[in-house]
Amino acid sequence: MELFDRLFKRNRYATTSTGIFGIDMSHWQGAFNFQTAKEKGVKYVIHKVCDVSGIPFYDNMLEQNYTKAKAEALLFGGYGWLNPFYDAKKQAQFFLAWHNQNPLDIIAMDFEDKHFTNGNDYLYKAQVWLEEIENQLNIIPAIYTAEWFMSKFDRKKTEWMSRYPLWVASYKPAPPPTIPREWQNYTIWQ
Repeated sequence: MELFDRLFKRNRYATTSTGIFGIDMSHWQGAFNFQTAKEKGVKYVIHKVCDVSGIPFYDNMLEQNYTKAKAEALLFGGYGWLNPFYDAKKQAQFFLAWHNQNPLDIIAMDFEDKHFTNGNDYLYKAQVWLEEIENQLNIIPAIYTAEWFMSKFDRKKTEWMSRYPLWVASYKPAPPPTIPREWQNYTIWQ
């Protein structure tokens, strides 16, 4: 839990120089060798937990990867993809149902669905999801997003997001990552 505390304390941000390695994964990675990952310095996994495409569903590799990662004593986190067309509270509750049976060490909301049609509504749903998680678990979840996505919104309407740790999607091969304007720093960099 020390790593969790360093990443997600109420002060929100870890230093950017921690150099703690982790893996972002979902069913797209297929079978995975967590023992080898651990030997190479991986300390945590953040796995896609759920999504909504018509009906809510859990990632089909989630349970298997959770069991294998935990067997290697890796921290295991999860994220929920926020669908802009589905009730946010129900999405958060679906996520929490899995977490309640399989406790997660790190929790994040994936905020990058470019198919939204109403920016204000999507931002409201993000706030509802995050608040539901925070209220139920008494932790502050992270937001996974990128500058290319956040630039689609009016900054006056997104400033509130800075109270949540940033898991930044920035695909440059070397530091520094491109940080969305709402944050001054990141907690995790993909």
